[in-house]
Amino acid sequence: MFNEYPLGQSSTTVNKNLANNIVIPAWSRITNIELINTTAWDTAGFDAQLGGNVAQASGATLNSMDLDYFAGDSDNDVKALGNQHIPAYFDQSTAQAKNCLNVADDDASGYEIDKVVVFSAKTDDTLTAGDGVLLVEWLQKQNATN
Repeated sequence: MFNEYPLGQSSTTVNKNLANNIVIPAWSRITNIELINTTAWDTAGFDAQLGGNVAQASGATLNSMDLDYFAGDSDNDVKALGNQHIPAYFDQSTAQAKNCLNVADDDASGYEIDKVVVFSAKTDDTLTAGDGVLLVEWLQKQNATN
């Protein structure tokens, strides 16, 4: 579900409220990412990625999303009960780690923007069970002053 707690919205809700989404200010530094699974995902594979919106030349966003901007790839199995975190369960490349150190690292030079964290997943089977909470901790605008 999209924003299930507390708004009860789904992926088809019109005029979604972004207030409950994870929005990280430009130049911030992510210190921790966890997917806390309280009910194991009932599937042969639950491959998760954490992405974000990306600015283009002249600051245009053009609805551009990089689905693995912060962590993950198409082969992360994070279905188990418990905490799945970087880099143990969410694979993280050098480029993704740099994006966490400065959330606007991959944007066009001079056009750093706030990031809406995007969680996407692919499964091998139809999901019939599973529940999780995404936790992202960051230092706000850390890189603008150091």
